[in-house]
Amino acid sequence: MATLAAGHPETNEAGAHALARAIRRLSAGDYFVALSLAHLCFLRVWLEILAVNGPGAYFLDVSNTDFAAAAINTLLLALLFLAAAAVGRAYGAVGRAVLVWALFALIFVQLLGLGPTLSPGVFALVDRWRNGQVVDALVPIVVMALLGIGMWRRTDTTLRIVRRVLLVLAPFAAVTLGRAAWAVLAVDPSDALAAEAPAMGSKVPERDGPRVVVIMMDALSRRHAIDARPADLQLPELDRLRAQSIDATQVSQFANKTILSVPAMLTGLAVENSEPQDADELLITVNGRARPWSKAPNVLQSAQALGGAAVIAGWYHPYCRVFRSLDACSSYPTRTVGSRARHTGFWRAVVDQQLALIPYVNLRIRQIDIVEEQVADAERAVTLGDRGLIFLHLIVPHTPWIWDDEDDEFTLTEFDPDGYYGNIALMDRVLGDLRARMEAAGKWDDTAVLFLSDHIMRYRPDYLEEPDDPRIPYILKLPGQRQGATFDRPLNAIITHDLLEALLRGELTSEAEAMAWLAARETTGRAVAASPPR
Repeated sequence: MATLAAGHPETNEAGAHALARAIRRLSAGDYFVALSLAHLCFLRVWLEILAVNGPGAYFLDVSNTDFAAAAINTLLLALLFLAAAAVGRAYGAVGRAVLVWALFALIFVQLLGLGPTLSPGVFALVDRWRNGQVVDALVPIVVMALLGIGMWRRTDTTLRIVRRVLLVLAPFAAVTLGRAAWAVLAVDPSDALAAEAPAMGSKVPERDGPRVVVIMMDALSRRHAIDARPADLQLPELDRLRAQSIDATQVSQFANKTILSVPAMLTGLAVENSEPQDADELLITVNGRARPWSKAPNVLQSAQALGGAAVIAGWYHPYCRVFRSLDACSSYPTRTVGSRARHTGFWRAVVDQQLALIPYVNLRIRQIDIVEEQVADAERAVTLGDRGLIFLHLIVPHTPWIWDDEDDEFTLTEFDPDGYYGNIALMDRVLGDLRARMEAAGKWDDTAVLFLSDHIMRYRPDYLEEPDDPRIPYILKLPGQRQGATFDRPLNAIITHDLLEALLRGELTSEAEAMAWLAARETTGRAVAASPPR
């Protein structure tokens, strides 16, 4: 037993000598190959943070530290690959075989991260199969199987081919590192992507007058949250709010994308198209003419013009850069592959980028972080000011699925489409926390609350055979309201801008006034029929 535990001294010594020789024999080409492979592994991280050079910076919140973390991670992984190559050579044919299988595993893991956010890699193939796309599902599997067999049968040939390919691609690693250095020096992301509005928690004006809180949940469909809610999905906070508010049951989304719907609802303009211009501006197209979103009249400006505060806690849009005159603001970027060193520091950025190499869990880890931080900001926001507008654009229940409703905790392993209902349950908890915070601050009864979504959940697999239903929740609680009411005529969510302005001016103080106001804005056409419970 002692011999087995210690190994054979002669074998260990010979192995050590072989490894030392292999390390000494590493050539310049080996270093380039290792750097090239490491660069490819972190390519998605590099592509994300290098977007600071163009309009894609609109979706980022990175700093110079993120670039430093990416460079360090690339070099560390290159050293790991270099050590692996030395070990593989030291053990001859067996070592080379292990290297080939390790390379195949690396390719497989990288491919698992490709595809839709909700169901990448293998799960994307499962969806194709269940949607009846059998050939589309089988082809990638067959290709990977043939690749694995070929790599196993031709070990030396595989290593030679891979080495040559990586040597050809090695200059791209140098180009990326050069672009990163240029971006830090020329763009200075730490400064260019910094928030322009005061941070959340800043002191805001406290004046008497109408106070409105908007709670916009991202990608929440009325059908899934209310009308066709599964029997075992309990949403006590949403139900309590509906029982004490005006529930507009037939409100259709303005658009099925956040980049269109939010600008439209804040400005009241029928936005036809929108695209980032730079890090702090979105160009919106109205009546065929593009204009800066920040320059268009909006309800945030109206709130301040009426003597109140304007506060935002949001995600996706860089609200704190677009709207510089806000009284308090926090926002979180939509790009979540890389890191957020500005908020987490260097070492956490290093770890976050390493986690980005792990398929399936990387986005979920980042989503959980953002949910926890954003909810804390939202809880602070709902207690600020006495007059004005508090606009919350919350990431829940947007994909990926991160909440286990049965165990009442976050999860990294939910991939079934019905994981959406878990996120909806998390949304309900967040709604309850926000209400509790407002009640504790004595602000719930005196505040008008509009609960809605920017658009419905877009990802629902075809095999679920669900009806096309564009309706979003649209629930209005007036100050002092205790009794519920239903408004069942068709509306479009673009009315949000005008509704908020009417509330901020104090024009809607009773259920009768609000119902009449909504009736005057009924859309033409037939209302969307409610789906029966299932």
